[in-house]
Amino acid sequence: MKTLKKQSIILLSILFSITILFTSCNSDDNKPYLQQNDFANNWGYTVSRDFIGKIVDESKNPIEGVTIKIGGETVVTDANGIFKIKDASVYEKFAYVTAEKVGYLKGSRSLVPTNGTNQVKIMLLDENIVGTVPSGSDGQVSLSNGTIVKFDGAFKDASGNAYSGNVTVMMQHLASSDSDVDQKMPGMLYAQNANDEERALETYGMINVELRGSGGEKLNLADGHTAIIELPIDPSQTNAPSTIELWHFDEDKGYWIEDGSATKVGNKYVGEVSHFSWWNCDAQFPTVRLCMNIEDSNGDPIYGVLVELWRANSAFPRNDRSNGNGEICGLIPANESLTMEVKDFCGNQAYTTN
Repeated sequence: MKTLKKQSIILLSILFSITILFTSCNSDDNKPYLQQNDFANNWGYTVSRDFIGKIVDESKNPIEGVTIKIGGETVVTDANGIFKIKDASVYEKFAYVTAEKVGYLKGSRSLVPTNGTNQVKIMLLDENIVGTVPSGSDGQVSLSNGTIVKFDGAFKDASGNAYSGNVTVMMQHLASSDSDVDQKMPGMLYAQNANDEERALETYGMINVELRGSGGEKLNLADGHTAIIELPIDPSQTNAPSTIELWHFDEDKGYWIEDGSATKVGNKYVGEVSHFSWWNCDAQFPTVRLCMNIEDSNGDPIYGVLVELWRANSAFPRNDRSNGNGEICGLIPANESLTMEVKDFCGNQAYTTN
């Protein structure tokens, strides 16, 4: 593999695909959409794509025996946490990968698939038990970083029946400054807002809450009842707005959905939620898909190059690595001036442009 140097980086085929252009002619005009709603029509037609990936735990050790699903394909990771799936049926502009194993929270990754082999890395989070609350009365749980969830005591089981008894609460908070947040979070920072519009997100922190009954059964908040969540804001995000949209992650669809708002109170966002899954405090932006090829001075693709895209005044970048064909595709905010930084294999800046 050739050494990555500033003078040898060539960025080619930069393609901005604005949603309105997705209705242009396709080479297979008889191939139908599989989507059931207008929002998903942004994803294009069904195609076959190849995937390779690695599943690790929070200590970055490989996890064997994780069930991976992409489209209609299912495989299990080997002793090195590796999986491979060929010819998975996904959309031209959207693929959804799920990873499940007992003892861990369900993990997932959404991505804009490329023609080459798509690389996926998912870090599964432990089922972190943080406390127990009673049904029938108020209760709360917290983390050492100041994350708090307050309950009113009304819960239901998976069949919708009222639950009575103690409730075990598992909780994980992801800070926007977490260097592994892109591997730990579900899906990607891609969402459907309240107007059914496609949006890119910038996170100000996210939380996962899982509820279990005394017999280990899954629980949720009773219909018509809510909980209060308090999420600390990273100190580096000095531009945190006074009010921000709340989003929950839809594990069936693979993207975030706007669902209420949170208010800045001191150094936290405080909001009210009607159920539990993943919740995210995010600013939203119109989105475009960006694809690029990274080659050396001889025109050969470079594998594993880290590319970062920075918004003005943003504390953290959007980033991805090139695959074996030197390809990167992803979602970025539309109509903004972004700074692109390319890092060499030692993490040093090798190239930058606006």
